[in-house]
Amino acid sequence: MIGERTKNRTTRVGTVWRRRVSAMGSLVAAVVLVAACGGQGGSKAAGSESVAKSITIRLSTESPTGLLFTKEIQAWGDLLNKRSKGRITVKVYPDGQLYKDSQTLQLMSSGGPVEMGLTALATTTTLVPAVSVYDLPYLDPTGTPDGWMKLVDPDSKLGGKIHDQFQGKGVELLGSWYVGKFPVVSGKPIASLDDIKGQKVRAPGGSAIIEATMKALGATPVAVSPQEAPSALQQGLVSSAFGTYPYWLGSLKDIAKYGTDTQGLFNSGQFILASESWWKSLSSSDQKLINDALSDIIKDETTKVESAEKDAQDSLKASGHQLVPLSSSETRRWKDATKSVWDHAGSIVGEDVLKIARDSSGR
Repeated sequence: MIGERTKNRTTRVGTVWRRRVSAMGSLVAAVVLVAACGGQGGSKAAGSESVAKSITIRLSTESPTGLLFTKEIQAWGDLLNKRSKGRITVKVYPDGQLYKDSQTLQLMSSGGPVEMGLTALATTTTLVPAVSVYDLPYLDPTGTPDGWMKLVDPDSKLGGKIHDQFQGKGVELLGSWYVGKFPVVSGKPIASLDDIKGQKVRAPGGSAIIEATMKALGATPVAVSPQEAPSALQQGLVSSAFGTYPYWLGSLKDIAKYGTDTQGLFNSGQFILASESWWKSLSSSDQKLINDALSDIIKDETTKVESAEKDAQDSLKASGHQLVPLSSSETRRWKDATKSVWDHAGSIVGEDVLKIARDSSGR
């Protein structure tokens, strides 16, 4: 294992979060959203020769079909099936087909009938409020996939602090996806702080930090799911929306002709979670099989994000859409406007977490 922290604490292998193997051979794992399914293998005692049983993992997510990270989680399922020689099957349910992320998280924490989940960070704040630290405006000064992944790395001060707060919550944190940059898209250009003031902006629900950021910019946050955003824009329920470049291309290009690069206001990801009770019921060899495949896919996904963003930008430009980067002076205005969010974030994420975030971001 790489970067082992301390005994019985989570360690990071590749970009997967996992725990150490105890003397009895049980692996207390990083969070995988998994609930016991009929016919799944139980824990294997040290030295015993039990027959490996078939495992079916149902993974629920609201991530839209066709987006990179949705494809990559299916690729993980395919890889796991191949490496297990068909014994482990992953059924991915995108677009909230099985459950909404909030329902998935609740079922996972109570040992309900779902195995895994790929959930938005904002959703997990209902279980671990400190996760909201990743919603702080201009948190990652690099604005890169590697920069963001370092912030969630459990071997980093911030990532380790957040991971510890999942203990005792009924879920295990297996890993993190990097989703990408979030431009604000609209039917009209947004080139300055004045342009966004008074607008109703689609933002992920559940995050007090994101809501506070929208208000600090003079906008009104409206909680709308990715699936509902197109109709919300068409009907005028919102006037602009935050989303990744591939999401803009795939879901909003016919409605929103303009996109503003806010120079790092939001860079975000998703957590790969599992039911703690289900995970502990697995043999250590199956846990390792799941984690190793996940580690490989996360590395692959992270390297593809920037390429996917560039491809989406090129396609949008070719179809007549306009990408508006904030000028350096405007970026400073946006940072100054959102300073108050940082000043009051301690009551949400905890003063100790906020201090680590300030040290990491220079804010």
